[in-house]
This record gives sequence, C-alpha cells and structure tokens, in this order.
Amino acid sequence: MRFTDALVPLRRGLDLVSRTGSEDLRARLMNNIAMSHVLLGQFDEAVDMAGQALALRASPWIEAYLLDTLGQAHTGLGAYDEAGKAHRTALDLIHDHGDRCAEPYALHHLGLAERGRGDTAEARSAWQTALRIMDEFPHTAWPNRPELLRLIAELDGQPAGHSTPATDSAAVRVKAPGTKAD
Repeated sequence: MRFTDALVPLRRGLDLVSRTGSEDLRARLMNNIAMSHVLLGQFDEAVDMAGQALALRASPWIEAYLLDTLGQAHTGLGAYDEAGKAHRTALDLIHDHGDRCAEPYALHHLGLAERGRGDTAEARSAWQTALRIMDEFPHTAWPNRPELLRLIAELDGQPAGHSTPATDSAAVRVKAPGTKAD
C-alpha cells in the first residue's frame, strides 16, 4: 500500500473517531495522517494536520509524537529552527513519560534539523546520544541505527560503515542535547 492509498482509510477513521469524543484517539489518527503527508513530501499539509491535532490537547505522550511529526514537517520545509524547537519539546515530553525507546527516533530527527541549520556539532551530539540509548536496549531492533551510523560517518568524512569513536557508543545515560536536565 502506498502512503497516498493510506490517507483514504485514515481520513475515514478520523471521521468515525471524531464522533466518539476520544481526543487522544483522534489526535493519534491525525498524527498518522500528518506522518503520511511527511512521507509524501507534503510538508505544508503535515504542519496543518499536526497543528490541528496539537490543538486538541491530547495526552502528553501523544503530544510528544505529534511534535516529533511536526518537527519532521518543518525540517522538510527548511524551517530548521521551528523543527528543532518541536523536537526538543517532544524529547522533554518523551523523557517525562519515561519512554526511553522513543528517544532515539526523536534524537535522529533533531539531528537532521540541526544539520539542516548548519550546526553539525549539535547534529552529531543528538545522533551519538541516540546511539548510546540504543546500546541500553541491545535486544531491541533499531531500524534507524544504520542510518545514524551513516550520518555520523558523513559528518566525519568517512565512508559509511567505518567505525570511529563517535559511532562506537557505550551504554551510558546522557542528557539529550537542548533538553531539560534529569
């Protein structure tokens, strides 16, 4: 199924859920629609949908995912400062919720926004932090781990797959760049 095909049933589901009064479920579906727009390169539509969903005042956990999606849409539009702000707020909420397994994805996206802004040191820091968190969960499949290693290698001017101290992470708890302290 293509993402364009997914939009039809998601919108139908949104119509049905809107009748139930569950703002959290409605916000989750809206996030899926916004993410579909991101994946289709329809960033303005993604920003609009994520903004509408955030206005519902869903639970902080759902708000974190909405903000991460919003940040990805802003990155797609080249609005890197707005993207970074959304990702940092998402990371704060994720951290407050205690969902360590969600942090590497948001850090991945924050790093992309920072790289777009031209701050390669912050991008590297976000990606290295994501890798260290991944190391805390060695039995979890991390589909974005190879991408993070590739991105850091590119910053280092190394060929993809080259191991450096920056990509050999240890299992330690660190504060995500730009987020509030523990």
